[in-house]
Amino acid sequence: MKSIKQKIKQIILALLFGSALFVVGCKETKVKAEKPLIRRTMESDNLTITQYSDGTMDYKFITPHVTRYEGKGSQSQDTSFMIFDKGVNVVTFEDSTTNEESRIIAKYAVYQESEQLWEARDSVVGLSKDGKEIYTDLLYWNQKTKKIYSPIYTKVVSGNEIIIGVNGFESDDKMENIKFTKSQGRFLVDTLSTKE
Repeated sequence: MKSIKQKIKQIILALLFGSALFVVGCKETKVKAEKPLIRRTMESDNLTITQYSDGTMDYKFITPHVTRYEGKGSQSQDTSFMIFDKGVNVVTFEDSTTNEESRIIAKYAVYQESEQLWEARDSVVGLSKDGKEIYTDLLYWNQKTKKIYSPIYTKVVSGNEIIIGVNGFESDDKMENIKFTKSQGRFLVDTLSTKE
């Protein structure tokens, strides 16, 4: 009887020892996924900032609220951007003067600092010094290429003309050379002119 009890104890000890080795030997290894690390670095209310280059005023923006973020993005690239969650009014100026050249007003905007790209959303209005008005719900302004554009429905009013860009438009940032994508609208044509 003793030998059976001893054998059972030996089997139990062997099983416990084997289980302990199995648990220790099969340690779970977790691979940490790199998360983007972006932090809020500034927050301000009722802010006006004027941007100068080479001593001349380029543009200024006025906003009731702005938050700036910076850090490492999803591809471990440095990134910094500002969110204008209560709207923004951006004014550009003519070369070497304080004369207003154009204005963009939106209820929401994001400015990607490294790309120098503005994204304006929600009831966006663009105004030029020659009286053109642009209405859309999404507008991009690329400061590097000096282009503004929208991929969605856009209405442009110029004097008595109303032109609709069904699939958006592209223009220089002075709004002088507007090109529409799939346009429609009301155009005035002078039919009383005579050829000489």
